[in-house]
Amino acid sequence: MYAAPIDRRDFLRRTAALGTSLPFAGLAWRAAAQSTDLVARRVFFDNPDYGSVRISPDGQTLSYLAPIDGVRNLWGWRRWRIPALPGP
Repeated sequence: MYAAPIDRRDFLRRTAALGTSLPFAGLAWRAAAQSTDLVARRVFFDNPDYGSVRISPDGQTLSYLAPIDGVRNLWGWRRWRIPALPGP
C-alpha cells in the first residue's frame, strides 16, 4: 500500500498545536520526581578496594593494588595460586 508523503511543515504545525492544547484540555500530567537522599561523596571519591588490575601478557600472573591497614600495596599472584577475592 502506498501512503501519501506528509508535508513536513504541516506536520510540525499540527503537532505544535496539539502539544500546546494538551494542558488546556487536561490531558497532560505533570511528572513528579520522588525526593531521595544524597549519595555520599565517599562513594565516588574514596579509594577503591582493588584497583589497577592487570594480567601479564602470557596470562600467568595477576597483579593489583589493594590496601592493608589503610596503605595501598602491590599484589602479584601466579595463576595456580590466585586466592578467591572477597566479593561485595
